[in-house]
Amino acid sequence: MGLSRSIIQHKVILKVSGFSKIVVRLAVIAAFFSPLAGCGGSAQPIGTSSEITPSEVNTATKFVAASFSETEALVKSIETAIAHQDAALLNGLIDEVQMVDRVLAGLDVDQAFRTNFTQGVREGGGLTKLSNEILGAVQRGGDFTFVRMVQKGDELRPLFRLTLPQSGGMNYHELVISVDANKQPRIADIYVYLSGELLSQSIRRLVLPSVAAANAGILAKLTGVESELIKNIGTIEKINELTSAQKYQEAFDLFGTLPEALQKDKTVLLTKLIVAQNLNDADYINVIRDLERNWPEDAARDFRALDLLSLQEQHSELIKTVDRLIAGIQDPYLNVLKVNSLLALNRVDDARQAVAQAKAVSPNRVDIYWLEVSIALKALDHATTATLLSEIGEKFGMVFDDLTSVHEYAEFVASDIGREWMAEQTAGQAQPAEPVESPSLEPATQPTPAEPQPAPAEPQTPTEK
Repeated sequence: MGLSRSIIQHKVILKVSGFSKIVVRLAVIAAFFSPLAGCGGSAQPIGTSSEITPSEVNTATKFVAASFSETEALVKSIETAIAHQDAALLNGLIDEVQMVDRVLAGLDVDQAFRTNFTQGVREGGGLTKLSNEILGAVQRGGDFTFVRMVQKGDELRPLFRLTLPQSGGMNYHELVISVDANKQPRIADIYVYLSGELLSQSIRRLVLPSVAAANAGILAKLTGVESELIKNIGTIEKINELTSAQKYQEAFDLFGTLPEALQKDKTVLLTKLIVAQNLNDADYINVIRDLERNWPEDAARDFRALDLLSLQEQHSELIKTVDRLIAGIQDPYLNVLKVNSLLALNRVDDARQAVAQAKAVSPNRVDIYWLEVSIALKALDHATTATLLSEIGEKFGMVFDDLTSVHEYAEFVASDIGREWMAEQTAGQAQPAEPVESPSLEPATQPTPAEPQPAPAEPQTPTEK
């Protein structure tokens, strides 16, 4: 390995707080930003030991499941916090101590390690960082919407859909609710459909190396991924810094300098996927294939398939995949993911029905209005196109540039109705205005992981094969 046991141990003890900050950043980035979603079986991490089942975690942490009324009250508190942008209220609903306990459950660590790790989690933002990201997304035009309750054994878990602004993607968060020492329901963990596992599991997998290195009895059991994580903490942190600075090509290139075992790690690959999505389709597809190859039963499988099927224009298969996801997750909003494929197959009536089902549960999403515009343009329904564009302008405060330069609107702008609509727009503008959002035919279709209906094992998934 090139490093003596004492050097490794000394380095990790000094950096355990900083390491846990990096771990939390990786896990939160994957939980929040990745454009995946899921539905498959649970995956066994490559090169990771000391796995523990969710039921064992609950036993080790003396988990007390909240009742229906307690869970319902917490959902209402979350909705109030979101509606009023109340970060203090939302963060107060999170039990970070319980989260740390779940990450370290069953591990042989002393109090000093636990204290340092907890400090690192808090400095890294922990679950409060995720809540702040959610509030920020909502403030910029996204939403965090309660979908339904999911039964997991004795637990009731509220399922929320996170939709990012400006067609940035969506994800599902299934909240693990426990009753704390003061008999209050709080968020102890999150099952992230994007990554197909609990947030505590993602953090745990990455923190195992530092636990082992801080404990001489465990140190000898370090596997390839675990030891490489310790040796490459600096590179991982640099990748995060470059990603935050939107220096995506530099960050992407750094992944190639990591050891092979580490390049196969699930959370590292999910982070790489986020970077690749900001570069080009070829790199993005290659990372998806790396995930498929190294994590063939990952819970994000069907959502990754959507991206590949879309890029390869396999519209019939994409529609079938979306229908499987809808059946499992039970969220009609997912219909938005198949509208463009339905239109590509000239199934205009089916596209209208899909949009209507999505709009019934999320009537105020601008991406749904743009899908309706796409359908009207496809049907050459110029009157409906004009009405929808006017509604978008009024409802969302948008103004439009000259649509004659947008190819998809060619037949609309050449029609009498289109010319009349554009004349009205010109007359109504005191001065030229930049469009708030381009009248593109592309809706917000980037998905993210999923874990659906109650099943005997964790994670549950919509399309287990």
